[in-house]
Amino acid sequence: MDMNADIPSLLQRTSANSLLCIGTGEVPAVTRLGQTSPDIAITTLHYETPLDRSLGRFDLALAVDVVGRMSKSDGTRLIANLRNFHSNTVAVIMAAAEDSAQTAWSDTEFVALGLLPTRSGDGTRLYVYDIATYNDSRVWNSPRHWAHPENFRKYRW
Repeated sequence: MDMNADIPSLLQRTSANSLLCIGTGEVPAVTRLGQTSPDIAITTLHYETPLDRSLGRFDLALAVDVVGRMSKSDGTRLIANLRNFHSNTVAVIMAAAEDSAQTAWSDTEFVALGLLPTRSGDGTRLYVYDIATYNDSRVWNSPRHWAHPENFRKYRW
């Protein structure tokens, strides 16, 4: 997986004009993106910086190689805050665990948080949460399938 290609393709796919990037330091692909696309508003934070709701919303939130460096509860909290308060699209890039201090996360744990594995290769994994594709409307949850369709959305019990 090439992070340098993945970040611009995520921006293009989501038509993002604003990006929140959380990393361990400078992310070269994001820096290059800021130089080549000055119309995209990029906010970069160190992963130890607490997220504040006053940051506002972004078209895309990106966590680059940080979730594995946090405890599972802190990583879960970071992903949930990004998803709930800061963006409708969240991407988490997990690099290969090079040191034993990194926390191992399974695909199941990311899926439980609503992130779907998009690609993996060379030990690097990409997980994406997009509210637009997260929860498809169900055909069965409509008035047509109710016992009394005339009461659908009329009574609450």
